Amino acid sequence: MAEEGDEEVDEDVLEMIQETSRHMDNTTSDAYLGGWCDWIQDVQYPECPECGEAMREVVLNMDTLSDIDFMWGDSGTGQVCQCETHRHIMALTWASH
Repeated sequence: MAEEGDEEVDEDVLEMIQETSRHMDNTTSDAYLGGWCDWIQDVQYPECPECGEAMREVVLNMDTLSDIDFMWGDSGTGQVCQCETHRHIMALTWASH
């Protein structure tokens, strides 16, 4: 039985969302506020340490930053997520290929 917040996402739906995200974020910046995450691996919302809920509010998305010569592992991405209930709680996640 899956824990709350661990819902399975259909691979076709996830691929469609990621592809749409790439086209919607057609900017010159490697970092942007909010929006859809381009998850490198599985969806990884961090858990709020106060309530235990998945922090699904994405505040900042960061790709490997060419402007400042920084790489999240092997061409990875980083996300800053925020708890919807406890707005003072944020967490950084990152993943790479």
